[in-house]
Amino acid sequence: MEPSQRNERVIYTARFVDDVGALKAKYPPVHPRHFYHHSTIEFRPQNGLADIEVGEKQTIAITGRVTTDKVDVLLVENEKSTNEHPHITLSIAEGVRPTEGNVEIEIAMQNGTVIPVDDSLEVTEGYFNGGADITK
Repeated sequence: MEPSQRNERVIYTARFVDDVGALKAKYPPVHPRHFYHHSTIEFRPQNGLADIEVGEKQTIAITGRVTTDKVDVLLVENEKSTNEHPHITLSIAEGVRPTEGNVEIEIAMQNGTVIPVDDSLEVTEGYFNGGADITK
C-alpha cells in the first residue's frame, strides 16, 4: 500500500537506525536511559506522510557527538529534518526528556564543545504511528 493511502495516525516521521545494536556497540551509552533509535524528520507532521519515502534505505553521515551531564547525541546529516540540528539521541540522564538534546546541542555549538565525528549509518525512512515503527 502506498504511504499516501495509509489511514494511520502519524506521531512523527523519521529515519530509523537499521542496526541499533551495532550503533550502541560503536558508541556506548553514557547515561542510564538508552534510545539509539532514530533521527526525527518531523514531530506531529502537518502534512502527514507527504515527502516521506516509507521503506527507503539510506546512508547518512554522522558529523559530531555532544555529550553532557544530561544527554549524549550524535549529530547527523538528515536534510529532511525540521530540527535545526538533526541528531540521534543515544542516551539521557534520569529525569531528562529526549527533547532537551536540542538545547544541549545548541549550547555545545556555541561553546565549541561538539566532538567531530566522521562516520556513517544505515537508516530506513518511515514513521511512528503511536504503537509501532512503520518502515515498510
